[in-house]
Amino acid sequence: MLANGQGKGRSTTTGHNRIAKTWRIIFLSNGEESLQNLMAQAGQKTNAGIEVRIAHIDADAGKGLKTFDSLVMAKTGAAQADKIKELSNTFYGVAGMAWLEHITNDKAATTATARQLVNDFMSHYPKLAPQAHRVAKRFAIVATAGEIATSAGITGWQVGQATTAVRVCLDNWLDNYGRDGEHEQRQIIEHIKAFIEQHGSSRFQPCHSTAYQDFEHKIINRAGYHNYDTGEYYFSTSMFDEVCSPFSKSKVLQVLDDAKLLNVTENDRKTCRIALPFEKNRKRVYAIKNDILSYETDKSIGTGGTTGTTHTPQGISTVPSTKKPLGQLGQNTSIC
Repeated sequence: MLANGQGKGRSTTTGHNRIAKTWRIIFLSNGEESLQNLMAQAGQKTNAGIEVRIAHIDADAGKGLKTFDSLVMAKTGAAQADKIKELSNTFYGVAGMAWLEHITNDKAATTATARQLVNDFMSHYPKLAPQAHRVAKRFAIVATAGEIATSAGITGWQVGQATTAVRVCLDNWLDNYGRDGEHEQRQIIEHIKAFIEQHGSSRFQPCHSTAYQDFEHKIINRAGYHNYDTGEYYFSTSMFDEVCSPFSKSKVLQVLDDAKLLNVTENDRKTCRIALPFEKNRKRVYAIKNDILSYETDKSIGTGGTTGTTHTPQGISTVPSTKKPLGQLGQNTSIC
């Protein structure tokens, strides 16, 4: 509900529609399990819409320091975490009040500055697909807030540090999600590929082959047929809805056809008519090529955006402010 930006539609006591509450908020969850893992535990899968609304970022910075990429406040990661917690407890809420005071002091100027900073951030990712662009825009807003707060003397960071940190996080998400915007397409191909790999010998009856005539496979809950001559897997039209779940059959067929993994003789149905040696009439099936088993989904295809931003760990240092300190924050205060 948080990610959707509005509450559920409800009725008043008189039966009329109550005005739904709406909001625009960027939230952060530091749960130990990703949404994808949590849904998998419940036997469900995420879709592109969910993964765009809740962008997963790996907590491990990959520097051997868990969530940290450098040690600037203590000699160990645990000591640094304790120091940050101590400072947060001491100055909790102070930066927020100073931030609100600053952005409301001159709304027009702040808005113009924010718009320019967002555009500057997005210029580093010029060819992102719509879904990835939507997520990147949220990261741009976070970076912008950090830079404006820094210029106001609130953070104690160096100019550009907020942007650098946010770009590292965005690049991590792009590396996991993919830069070409074809995330759902990759999911669908991997889903069908996994079904074949899991059930290839147990739910597909062999056909058109002389190599397996000496014995007969025991097929339980048959999903289709396997042509050993061409390598194709023929999915029964009556079973394909089950195979495709949780994706829609029409979407799966379109993705497979676009990837040239579908053998189609009836374009309007995306089906293929085949002759089986043990059946009199030709049978209509969905014929998936054997190429799917070696199909590689590349997450970086189709983009000219920034890949793998080089990040130089920077310490947290006091930045002398030429402006009047805001709230309770002095110009020599350093807060993470």
